[in-house]
Amino acid sequence: MKNLFRNNPYLILCLSITLFTSCKKETVLSDENLAIFSESVNSDDFRHHIAVLAHDSLKGRLPGTPDYDKAMAYVANQYKEFGLKPLGEKETSSYYQTLTLRNSVVENEQSFMILNDQDSLQVGEDYFYWGNANEVLTEFSGNLVIAGYGIKAPEYGINDFENLDVKGKIVVLFSGAPSSLPASERAYFGNRATKIATLDNLGAEGFLFATAPDRGSSFNSIYNRFKDRGLKSVLLPSGKALGVSDLGTHLKFGGYLNWITLSKLTGITSENWENYKENGEAISQPSKAIHLKGKVISEFEEFESANVIGLLEGEELKDEYIVHTAHLDHVGIGKPVDGDSIYNGAHDNASGISAMLEIARLYSKLPSKPKRSVIFA
Repeated sequence: MKNLFRNNPYLILCLSITLFTSCKKETVLSDENLAIFSESVNSDDFRHHIAVLAHDSLKGRLPGTPDYDKAMAYVANQYKEFGLKPLGEKETSSYYQTLTLRNSVVENEQSFMILNDQDSLQVGEDYFYWGNANEVLTEFSGNLVIAGYGIKAPEYGINDFENLDVKGKIVVLFSGAPSSLPASERAYFGNRATKIATLDNLGAEGFLFATAPDRGSSFNSIYNRFKDRGLKSVLLPSGKALGVSDLGTHLKFGGYLNWITLSKLTGITSENWENYKENGEAISQPSKAIHLKGKVISEFEEFESANVIGLLEGEELKDEYIVHTAHLDHVGIGKPVDGDSIYNGAHDNASGISAMLEIARLYSKLPSKPKRSVIFA
């Protein structure tokens, strides 16, 4: 944490560019002007925000806990200090926009997965589910196919579904995206939510992310993180849960498959994976049909939390908005690492919140209001 800004001048530069280009109405962006403006950034404030939000006393900022409430209060107090207007609950003039979260945890003892109608795969060893936030009980049946990264982006020369019919199938795919993609596109197409939406649109029955051979220990670590904690989604007024565990219209379940199990079932090798990852060489489908069927039972727990939202009103186009946002939460307390069980979340994402707060402070110090209104969420 001590060297975050000393080693990351790019972070401060990006913050300055964001503010400078958003607020200056008729100024040409030059290196000289930007250098002068960047001197307004207070790196000590950055460090202070991160130190507060990532402190052990906040115990990893898990939503629904008093510790996360402290983090929300800290951000709200900063908004107030900067003179931002509350944009949460209008009735109470609060910075908090309350919402209900649904945590879905799979009941592993009551759920199962059967291979070729005869062999039971073992949860925690071969696979695990992350369930469906909108269905307590789901049952599925289908043949297994492999779809690489699960990306459909022909405009970038990538289509893992070319000549592959996944309708009604259980799709194995890998996390991430090819390094050949530009950074923003790689982040988008590598995002789990993007992949899930693609599979749902193609009519897949379910999906299993496979842990890659070059990350051999990841299956156990991911399973330990999921099995008790589950996945959180936002519960809309309609009663529908929205998040990565909202599987859409066609998908019935999601989960993870151990690389060792995948290799035994399909014959796929580490070399196949490397050739796909490095050269885009297609991964062969299983030579024999692999049929999976199963049942997933999820337990739902609902609790209230909030977004923390402030507004700086613009001058000329006040009904048009620029939004600066970052996520405040982290994962709380978990399996100890070197004896430390608090997952502080300094980079994920106290650093992002700190950047957002510094942007808000700089906006509040401008000699005149920006052209458009600015929301900080």
